[in-house]
Amino acid sequence: MTHLQFTALLCMYGVVIALSFAAEKFDLLPSHVSRAKPNRLEILKRKPRVYFWLLGLTVAIGGCCEIAGFVGMFFFWHYAPLLFACGVACRALLFQSFCWSVQSGLEHMFNELEFLVIGVILALVFLGPAGQFFI
Repeated sequence: MTHLQFTALLCMYGVVIALSFAAEKFDLLPSHVSRAKPNRLEILKRKPRVYFWLLGLTVAIGGCCEIAGFVGMFFFWHYAPLLFACGVACRALLFQSFCWSVQSGLEHMFNELEFLVIGVILALVFLGPAGQFFI
């Protein structure tokens, strides 16, 4: 694997994230689903304060680690894959249990594709030929 191929894989991950955000904003749900969607603010007001602290901590730690690791992998920083893996693990383990949403099929497809590309990136970095870039 060359530097260019790995950089192209990282760019593909960025495109998948952008498409996921676009699908969330522009792919409208059917009207009966939109009417059935509960009011998120009312439900959040009923949660205990510790819920908000844990959610904020998860977003802060996981998000910052994932973004710093992703950007660092473009520059082949030594600890970038570890930061990226910690951010992904934090998001997968903690953030999914705190947040919920109603998703369209397209949005769900891009979210699953995002986790697939993350798995490919982490496998190539930790078990495959891309690990030599971060030594």
